[in-house]
Amino acid sequence: MIEMAPLLIYIEIRRNINSNRNRVDLLVRDPRDLIDHWSTNAIVQPAIRRVNGLGEALNIARNIERFINPRVLLEDFDEVIKVIRNNLVHLSGAALNTHLPMFDYRSPTNIFTLQNFLEDDELVYDFVTNVPRFISGQYNELRRAEP
Repeated sequence: MIEMAPLLIYIEIRRNINSNRNRVDLLVRDPRDLIDHWSTNAIVQPAIRRVNGLGEALNIARNIERFINPRVLLEDFDEVIKVIRNNLVHLSGAALNTHLPMFDYRSPTNIFTLQNFLEDDELVYDFVTNVPRFISGQYNELRRAEP
């Protein structure tokens, strides 16, 4: 039996505070051959495109992925969803004055706002009942698509 001395490998790991990106990066220095052991040049999973905002997400879902259509979620509700979401996130009372032009026909002044929307029981009822139906339908579709 041949006895071998343990192999000593020095690895240096140093933190680097990256204030431009508001994160901490780790810098790893190690022997060249260990890099190939730790990682590969082959792409295991391609990068996933980042979606910047609810409007872009709705656009992708409707026009690129095509899993939302007017039968599933009326396009008229897109602006309402965005305004309500933005109001909840940013807590701005000015959002109540946001113009919703797709509903102008419902107003005697031909200017329909989020405030008018919230005062219209029929529209609020349609919105409130369609959101859970939409979410439930999407989850059921995902469940059916699983192998």
